[in-house]
Amino acid sequence: SGPAWGFQMNVCGRGEKVAGLTVADLMRNHGLANIDLLKIDVEGAEREIFAAGNFLEHVGVVCAEIHGTYDLTAFNHDLAKWGLRGRVMPPGRDQKLILACREATLAVRQFRH
Repeated sequence: SGPAWGFQMNVCGRGEKVAGLTVADLMRNHGLANIDLLKIDVEGAEREIFAAGNFLEHVGVVCAEIHGTYDLTAFNHDLAKWGLRGRVMPPGRDQKLILACREATLAVRQFRH
C-alpha cells in the first residue's frame, strides 16, 4: 500500500508473490564471471543477502545502504570471509552508506593519499 521502495519480504505468506533472483542467478543469466562494482540497496534485506553471500568471492567492491539493526559490524562480519571490509563513505557522513573493498584495495588507496 506504500511507495515502490516500501515493499518488504515476509514469511507469513501475505502480500503479492514476485519472482526473486539471487546475485548468483543474475550473474549466471548474464554470463558474468565477476562483478567489479556491486551497488545494492535492498531496503532491509541486507542481512539475508550478505550472510549467505557466496557470490561475494566474485565481487571487487560493494556499495550498500544498510538498514535497521544490520550495522557496519554485522556487515563486516558477513563480508570478512570473502576478504572484503566496509567503511562509512565518505568518512563521518551517512552511517548507513557503506563502501566495502578488499583489504589490498584499501591499502593502496590509503598509500596514494
